[in-house]
Amino acid sequence: MSRGSPKVDPGDLIHQVTILHPVASSDLSGSTETMEPLLTTFAKIEVVRGIEVIRSGQTTTQLFVTITIWFDARVLASMQVQGLDGRYVIQSIEDPQMGNVLMVLNCVGINE
Repeated sequence: MSRGSPKVDPGDLIHQVTILHPVASSDLSGSTETMEPLLTTFAKIEVVRGIEVIRSGQTTTQLFVTITIWFDARVLASMQVQGLDGRYVIQSIEDPQMGNVLMVLNCVGINE
């Protein structure tokens, strides 16, 4: 049984993104965690939905996106994706063809 070719046109991978992973460190205030680059790759970014959220009396938009990249086993949920338009937290990861070809990162935007 053939899994077929990837269901993404490589020409759709037009957004350069950097996957960031947490690195434990310490400073005078104690233990801290910083995000450092793991890899830079091209991706397809699609907006799933945006919702208005009221926090501390201010209305902000929370953006949910899917980011499709070529498979890389080092990428895990809870890492972050830095793109030109902002930063996203990876909430979950899908392998749509179950063949370690593509990864779909289900993400939520971070307001910075």
